[in-house]
Amino acid sequence: MQHKKLDQKEWEILDALIIQSGYLWYSDKRDPYLYSGKTISLVELLTELPHVIEGWLVTKEDSYCIRYIDGKYYVHQYDIAYAKMGEEIKYPAHKLDANLLVFRQGFAMVDSNVVHGLSQKMPSWRVFTGFE
Repeated sequence: MQHKKLDQKEWEILDALIIQSGYLWYSDKRDPYLYSGKTISLVELLTELPHVIEGWLVTKEDSYCIRYIDGKYYVHQYDIAYAKMGEEIKYPAHKLDANLLVFRQGFAMVDSNVVHGLSQKMPSWRVFTGFE
C-alpha cells in the first residue's frame, strides 16, 4: 500500500488542498462537518481546541486519515490510485448526510496460526474513497 505517516511539519504545509469529499468530526460538535469541493488548509483546521476526533479527506490524488489521540494529531496519507486496486467496501454512514461511506480494502496472504503450511487472506489496509 502506498502509505505515509505525516509528521506535524509535513501536514502543516498542506494548504490549498482541494477536497473532493470527506468529513471532520470536532470534539465540540454533535455531528461531523462534511467537505466537498472546498479548498482547505490542514493547519487551520487541525486545532488544539476544539480538536478533530477523527476525519477522512479525499483529494484527487490522496486520501487523508486524521485521528487525535492523547493530545497529538496522527495524519496518514494514502495514494488513491493504488487504493483503487483494493476491493470496494461500503459501510452505513452514522450521523452523516450521506447514506454510505465507501472504502477500498486490500488483502495480504499470511501464514495460518491454526493449520501449518496453510495461508489465508487477511485485510491489510483500508482507505476512504468517498460517499455514496
